[in-house]
Amino acid sequence: MTEEQSEARRAGLIHVSDDASGIERRRAGKRFFYRDADGHRVTYAETRARIRQLLIPPAYKGVWIFANPRGQLQAIGWDARTKAVSLATRRRFAASPASIRA
Repeated sequence: MTEEQSEARRAGLIHVSDDASGIERRRAGKRFFYRDADGHRVTYAETRARIRQLLIPPAYKGVWIFANPRGQLQAIGWDARTKAVSLATRRRFAASPASIRA
């Protein structure tokens, strides 16, 4: 088990990467809709509410959302500078901000 997996487990989370199957955001006019790994539209109210709570900026492209709400990584998107931006679950870090950036 890697250090990242151990940390996630201690926090009660699941360690994931964007290689896992997930939910994809697609644009439809000025709105968005979401498709699961099988290509079906996400209609479950609880899942849609969780996605809304992530507050993913509309400008992000190629958005991938982890299907399980217990994942330490909830979503990844690409900003205007084509830089990958991850949206992790909120958790407190004991480390200094400098070590978090490293």
